[in-house]
Amino acid sequence: MMRKKSPIGTKTRKTPLFSILLVISFLILIGLFFLFVNPEEAKFFPKCPFYAITGYQCPGCGSSRAVYSIMHGNWKQAWQLNPALFIGVVLIILLLLAQFLRSRYTIWWRIDRFFRSEWFIWGLFVSIVLWWIFRNIH
Repeated sequence: MMRKKSPIGTKTRKTPLFSILLVISFLILIGLFFLFVNPEEAKFFPKCPFYAITGYQCPGCGSSRAVYSIMHGNWKQAWQLNPALFIGVVLIILLLLAQFLRSRYTIWWRIDRFFRSEWFIWGLFVSIVLWWIFRNIH
């Protein structure tokens, strides 16, 4: 007698194309949001609690305003608000590419393995802390 497998608890594997389309759709929605909503003028937009309490900027301070500036073509202003945003976006794109292409190309498998390494994670952590300190001592 053959038993049927229960769909509960079984993993469904999404295709890379589905995941890519999901990420692109999400980015388009965020872009449209920041095209019409200015974070400095919107009352519902949360203010940084770390900045409100200490008067110092956190590593992500200015990111919303920077995305708004990018959506309106003000790349220089976006860079001045938070240059770490640009580095973060490049890292996220590389991470997504490595995730989707690692099974097809050896170089992407190596990049994916590097992103998952303890060295990279600790290096990223130290970089964020140093950025946090650096942006507040000027």
